[in-house]
Amino acid sequence: MVVHGTSLDDLNTNSIETYRHRLLNFNPELEFNTLGFKDFCERIGISDNGALTFGGLLMFGNRKSITKHLRHFWIDYREIPGTSYDDAEVRYTYRMPEQENIWEYFMMLIQRLRSFADNPFLPGPDGFSPEDNSQLYSLREGLINMLAHADYFGPMHSSITIYNDKIEFQNPGQFPVALTGNIKKIKSIPRNPNIIMFFRYARLAENAGYGIGRIKKWESLTGEKVEIESDIATSTITYFRPIIGQKIGQKIGQKVLNTREKLLNLIADNPNITRKELTKILNVPSSTVQYHIEKLKSEHRIERIGGAKGGHWVIID
Repeated sequence: MVVHGTSLDDLNTNSIETYRHRLLNFNPELEFNTLGFKDFCERIGISDNGALTFGGLLMFGNRKSITKHLRHFWIDYREIPGTSYDDAEVRYTYRMPEQENIWEYFMMLIQRLRSFADNPFLPGPDGFSPEDNSQLYSLREGLINMLAHADYFGPMHSSITIYNDKIEFQNPGQFPVALTGNIKKIKSIPRNPNIIMFFRYARLAENAGYGIGRIKKWESLTGEKVEIESDIATSTITYFRPIIGQKIGQKIGQKVLNTREKLLNLIADNPNITRKELTKILNVPSSTVQYHIEKLKSEHRIERIGGAKGGHWVIID
């Protein structure tokens, strides 16, 4: 569908540039890569005869133009220190600021989700590879599923909520098809085909029918279930998180626990130690250090006093 009254001037040029950079790195054979700005937008589906499509506007538009035509556009992301709103000590420990468009939300959200998944380092600018079977890859499929299937025309908005025991993706709108029976036979029917196609061009989404399988892969990777629910108003995918110390994932869980205890001991020995130094000593990715630090903070075992420079850690008894 074309958004009447729009033009290429309604796009966020920085979003287009970072997207095209992604295409060059991960899909270099794509014929659209060699086209100029205007022709690229036409061929890939961002625009149609100069006017933006709804998919193009949502994915790459500037926020002012998006909210002019879709006034309720917003993706809410919160980290809540509890298993529900009711038992949380505070409303949230982090809430993501509003972003320009879907592409900018995706880039921010996937980095935030890294802190809550045990994901190994893999080749590639964003840490993914075509054969990635990590927990983060499973979460990424859930994120893209949410972004491509949301009903952006209604008054509700999409949300991602991180609890101590689960990660919840919730969308306005019912799933276009019932997710029952044999998952392998389910074919994806995205609410906005252009949005899912933009992700596929960038090698960020599976072909029809495979995304749900990647989401369910979480169960074999963590030992915890994934629940998929849908009613007339909303659709929800819930990833239940491993509880460290129980025999889930066995070796994986023990490895995570050992790494966290090592990190805690290093902080106790040197309260001024930096995250960069922790990454080097533990010989793990910086995202892994960030994940364990956030966990220790949420468990009220450590506290940061001061900023990145000149600050120090405090061990809480």
